[in-house]
Amino acid sequence: MALEHFLERGFRNFGFFSTQKVHLRDEFVAALEASGFKCASYVVPPTSGMEPSWNLSVDRLRDWLSGLPKPAAVLAWGNGHPLIYAAQAAGLSIPEEVAVLTSYYDKVLGFGDRPDSRHRTLDLV
Repeated sequence: MALEHFLERGFRNFGFFSTQKVHLRDEFVAALEASGFKCASYVVPPTSGMEPSWNLSVDRLRDWLSGLPKPAAVLAWGNGHPLIYAAQAAGLSIPEEVAVLTSYYDKVLGFGDRPDSRHRTLDLV
């Protein structure tokens, strides 16, 4: 569903970001590869167990986003706030340079001057 969403909008450069549920990256990457695309990944592994690491480096995330070919479509599994913050810190325009699709509804990300184009939420589970 996420891949279809991105492809319908013309994206050909992809990324995956997560602070949790690393195994879902493999499914997204496999779907992209089956369609002839590659995917860059940025995954912050849990510190112990399944809880996300709160030691996320926004500087590293900013550098990762800056290095993606543009325009890029990024599936953010879980909290998309760090991704949005890092894109803004890198001076990247959302959604023109980096489109973000998160896995859950987030009222904070849903507001803005163009909420319908800046943030999309799909039920991916």
